[in-house]
Amino acid sequence: MSVPQLGSLEAKRKMVAKVNAAIADACQGITSTKEIMVFLDEYPLENVGWAGRLKSDRPEVVAALGPLMSAA
Repeated sequence: MSVPQLGSLEAKRKMVAKVNAAIADACQGITSTKEIMVFLDEYPLENVGWAGRLKSDRPEVVAALGPLMSAA
């Protein structure tokens, strides 16, 4: 997964747990869900462009991700 840079290991733990649970739920009865691996590629907002603009130049994105990026 390519994700915004997170502020702490605890934020990463929470995200991985939630993603793991969602994948396990979606795959239940289809395949084994005992050993799901989640790979995180973190990027600071100044290294992400979308629709011709850096994400760090969009105040609404910075505001929405602020709590995750500064989580202790």
